[in-house]
Amino acid sequence: MYLRIKRGNIGGFDVEVEKHEDTVNTSETEKEIIAMLGKGYAKQKDIAVMLDCTPSHVSQVKRKAIEKGLLNKDRTFTDEGKKQYDSMDFKGKS
Repeated sequence: MYLRIKRGNIGGFDVEVEKHEDTVNTSETEKEIIAMLGKGYAKQKDIAVMLDCTPSHVSQVKRKAIEKGLLNKDRTFTDEGKKQYDSMDFKGKS
């Protein structure tokens, strides 16, 4: 099993993201993107760097999350988004 750890400071937070490469799938990355956007952890381009995806992918996930009623256009959680993603935690501290 391969473990990849990325560290960085984004949005004023020291963040560490761990992924087991053989178990990571797109839906898990999308969940992380939605949670990070909804919690206001970072800008879209910083999220792309931390999760090793493209900024356009982050933008697509954001658009879909808005369409599904998970995020507001201002990148805050809707009530449904908060229920589903607010409990996701990220290693790091402000």
